[in-house]
Amino acid sequence: MQMINGTVNWLKAKRSVSTMLFGRTVTNYSVLLFGPGQIAAVGVPIPTNGRLKRMMVYDGSNLFTVEDNINVKAGDLLSIAANYANPYFTIVAQLGSSPTALSVGQISGNRDILASILIELTDDEWNQ
Repeated sequence: MQMINGTVNWLKAKRSVSTMLFGRTVTNYSVLLFGPGQIAAVGVPIPTNGRLKRMMVYDGSNLFTVEDNINVKAGDLLSIAANYANPYFTIVAQLGSSPTALSVGQISGNRDILASILIELTDDEWNQ
């Protein structure tokens, strides 16, 4: 008699996740944060279909978290912009050059900004 492994169904239902990290010192003008490879550009390609689930931003003393469920396709370009509007920055995840709902405001300048994006990797039909 064959026993059913209770973890198999859990493993099949589990969604893989990936994290992309960004960072840069901001002063008093808008910039793109450096992404993987220390490149600040219009975006880093998303490796596969998925959803942007969470952005966490650390400004050296405070940790900000924002969550959403933004559909992305393999090859979409992800970047994080620090947009300056005196006296604060708004940190926003962008797809291409379009802002998303993952945004954190009221961050002072002259700080090191570290941000991470949590991506749920999927194979959903809407993405194919």
